[in-house]
Amino acid sequence: MKRRTLMAAMCFFTAATVLGSGQLAQGEEATSETETTEATIQFQKGGLSLDNVPGAFQFGNQEIVSETKTYQPAEVDQPYVQVTDNRGTGNGWHVTVQAGPLTSGAGEELKGSTITLTPEGSNPTDSSNQSESPNTFTPLTLDDHAQRVFEADTDQGMGSWQTGFTENNVTLEVPAGSARATSYSTEITWTLASTP
Repeated sequence: MKRRTLMAAMCFFTAATVLGSGQLAQGEEATSETETTEATIQFQKGGLSLDNVPGAFQFGNQEIVSETKTYQPAEVDQPYVQVTDNRGTGNGWHVTVQAGPLTSGAGEELKGSTITLTPEGSNPTDSSNQSESPNTFTPLTLDDHAQRVFEADTDQGMGSWQTGFTENNVTLEVPAGSARATSYSTEITWTLASTP
């Protein structure tokens, strides 16, 4: 009697082990059930801003010479232009630049002189930026007419983007017979517009 009870218990344990291992009992059908979870996010429209422009192009103290001379700045303060577009529309934008003639404190013009800019291309401030890069225009010889220097067409330039103006990308050409023994300066104006 004890032997039969023990054998029955062993058979029950073996069957439970087989069923617990994922195998189906005889006559039982496989079933499955699927549910879904929704993930959502909504973004609010941000702004468009001109975050930075070069602070100064310092061409230093130079001797007057009897020939046309090209100078590069000894120092460029904050040597880049940065635009941030967080509008989330992909509508594009552009930056123009212009400058009047170099003049002395007495109002005398440094005749024939030209400042030329050669942007270094465009780079995102975040290397994982998925937007297409904006365009740059090179070289640009500055005058009192606004010229495009940095531009994002439709679906370009979203997020924050920079273009550089280091010592090697800026020149001042001064023709012979123009300079007097004084200092000259001009203001360079950068303008951001919300259209491509």
